[in-house]
Amino acid sequence: MKRFTLATWAVLWMAAISAFGQTTDLKELLSGKTIPLEMKFKDLDKEWRRVSASETGNMMQAYSAMLGGSGGSAYYTKGQTVTVGNETYIVAYHSQTKVINFFALAQAGQGGGGKMQEPEKLTPETPLMLSLLNLRMTGSLNDIRPFNLEQEIAAGEGASNPFAADMERARQQSQRISCLGNLKQIGLACHLYANDNREKFPDKLVDLLPNYATSKKMFICPDTNAQEGDVTYVYIKGLGETDDPDKILAYDADGNHKDGRNVLYVDGHANFMAEADFQKALAKQEKAQEKPAEAAPKEK
Repeated sequence: MKRFTLATWAVLWMAAISAFGQTTDLKELLSGKTIPLEMKFKDLDKEWRRVSASETGNMMQAYSAMLGGSGGSAYYTKGQTVTVGNETYIVAYHSQTKVINFFALAQAGQGGGGKMQEPEKLTPETPLMLSLLNLRMTGSLNDIRPFNLEQEIAAGEGASNPFAADMERARQQSQRISCLGNLKQIGLACHLYANDNREKFPDKLVDLLPNYATSKKMFICPDTNAQEGDVTYVYIKGLGETDDPDKILAYDADGNHKDGRNVLYVDGHANFMAEADFQKALAKQEKAQEKPAEAAPKEK
């Protein structure tokens, strides 16, 4: 991979301006008569070069770099320059990309129904828009290579959303917290039930409806595809307020989350436990009371 500083690049191109440089005004340039305003990938040939340009003050590139990206954008050029007023620009083309919808990304991360933004696939028909790279403002031109249409399309197909991994982790964390809230609400409802039933918790979770639990959604872990009426928590019947407060009362069913489960205790507190720790705690409790856990039935 070749890397040139702005000064080196400028010297090389300024020396060649007499061969292909142009001087024009902005109106003529924007008319598209001297330089096409749009091209397609299929229009480029072996004379073109792919370069990665970093621009001073570009906050989106800086943010991309912080997330592990290159911090630069891919441009396609034959090395032509144009002078408008006192500024000299590299004539290049850049593929159009969708504006990042940060609101949708935030919704996806919080489990709010937002859709993760997918990168657009490149094809020979992909449009390339004219971009004028100001030599004075462009930080550097990196990764300079001959243009190869097949390689560009293959690279586009293999590209991943730079936010996907972070958003998925955020989504899982948010869903796990919401699930923990469900279990705490179940714990509160069980204690309200016990107040009216001689300190005993119900035999099954659906017995909390409708007087102590306000919604069937309380019984569904938000990180599952369960439908209303399903119960995605395992409930241990036969317990009450007089039992050991640290006994497990309910917990996530298999597969609700990765690497662990949310657990509700008799006194109403709840926390997340790694799978290995949870299995040890549950086995110890079952051995002590000889009452195996039973999954609550679906609400019909």
